[in-house]
Parts: sequence; structure tokens; C-alpha cells
Amino acid sequence: TLEPFSRAGWRVYAFEPDPENRAILEQHIKRSGLKNVIVDERALGDCPGELSFFKSDVSKGISSLLDFHESHTAIGKVKVTTLNDFLRSQGIHKIDFLKTDAEGYDLKILQGIDLDTYQPEVILREFEDAKTTKLDYTVRDTAAYLHQHQYRILFSEWYPIRQYGTRHQWKRFTTDMEQLDPKAWGNIIAVRPAHFDRLCQLSKKI
Repeated sequence: TLEPFSRAGWRVYAFEPDPENRAILEQHIKRSGLKNVIVDERALGDCPGELSFFKSDVSKGISSLLDFHESHTAIGKVKVTTLNDFLRSQGIHKIDFLKTDAEGYDLKILQGIDLDTYQPEVILREFEDAKTTKLDYTVRDTAAYLHQHQYRILFSEWYPIRQYGTRHQWKRFTTDMEQLDPKAWGNIIAVRPAHFDRLCQLSKKI
């Protein structure tokens, strides 16, 4: 996701606590000659500290602070910060695009940033109730949280995952949460109201 933004001249901050995935990311950044990309080894959450980190031999894509899969094994602890603390430390006052794909920890990340102060224009984040119910929240809770902060939402729904580490199948875009399959997963695209009509128009071209 970060490459097009870097090539367009954006300043990109990437957080990757998984040592293996971080090494791959840093190699890609160097090999591709990407500029304005800063990689931080910490995880993000709703409060600073240290938490256990879990990896899987089934898929490199499900490393997480949450042990939601039977293949997960704890590899140690990682440092955790919040976006509020990070943004203050960097003197950043505004975010244009915020993407989270934290394998179940996404709402925690949103709860660690003052959305009314930093007002990201676009938020792209993963949802999958099979993971997040272990943290006592669902896609409904995330949607309600974003609506509370004046965001409009489009769902990018994928068919239920049969097995991690294999190819998945996309289903559709929808604005109606009631249409989502309870076992589905996908992404929430949340935007400021001024961008919502444009977002819906673009989704119809895919």
C-alpha cells in the first residue's frame, strides 16, 4: 500500500513489530528506492507498554498481538505505542490517510488516536469478527465508533476465509452493514462526509 504514496511524494510512517516482515519491508523500500518512508518497529494500540506478540507457521500475514489462531506461537514481547503519542513526538498535526491491518487489534489502534483532533481524511482498516470477538468487539462496534466521529463508511466485503495463507475471494462493496455475512471479512473504508459520494462513485467502477 505504501509504495504509491511514497512515489507521489507523501511522507509515510509504517509500523511493523514482526521482525521477519519488517526486514522484508525494509528490503523492498531500499530495493525500490522509495523515499519519505520511515519504518517503526513498535506495535500500535490504545495504550503504551509491552505486549506478547504471536506468529504463525501457516501464514506470515497473521502475526498479531492477539492469539486468535491455533497455529499462533508467542515469540516474545514487543513495545507498543499509541498514535497520539507518536504524532505528538513527531510534531504531526494532521493525517491524510490512515491504514490499519493489525489482525484484530484495529479498533484498539483507533482508540489510541484522537480522531477529532487529527481528523484523517480516509481510514482503511480490516474487519473480521472471528478475530475481534476475542477482544469483545465486532464490526458493528467499529462502525459505531467511526460514525460517532463523523465518518461515513463503505464496506469492502470478502467471502469467509477457508484457510489462512491461501488465496481469498473478494465479494462486493456495500454501504449496508446488515448485508454483511457474519463470517465474512474485509475492509472498512471510512471517509469524511465531503468525500463519501466520490468514494461510492469510484466503487462502482470496480
